[in-house]
Amino acid sequence: MIMVYCKTALLLAFGFIALTSVDCHKCYQCIDLGETENDVCVDHQNSTSPTVDCDGRHGTDCLQVTFFVRPLNKSVTIRDCLSSGMTCEYFDFIPNIAVKKCKTCNEDLCNGD
Repeated sequence: MIMVYCKTALLLAFGFIALTSVDCHKCYQCIDLGETENDVCVDHQNSTSPTVDCDGRHGTDCLQVTFFVRPLNKSVTIRDCLSSGMTCEYFDFIPNIAVKKCKTCNEDLCNGD
């Protein structure tokens, strides 16, 4: 049952990362499901952190979001590409999710802090 909640939360979180093509940026890309003590995605990103070119297939802007999944009693952090024009308000409509921090931006590696 816990995996169902986790999969649902992740599906909904990534569901808005749509396919578009405009200006492309490079973003940090990682996910932390709050399951290990090595929370590299939660920490400030640096030159060794994984990145992705947001070439339109992955979105065009950058996202950094940390939210609490109530049924799992865990915090999840995601850094990735995001469709241009999408906002953090999207997460307000996901049941059982409480947003702790959310940032969208449109410069290279702007989702690293």
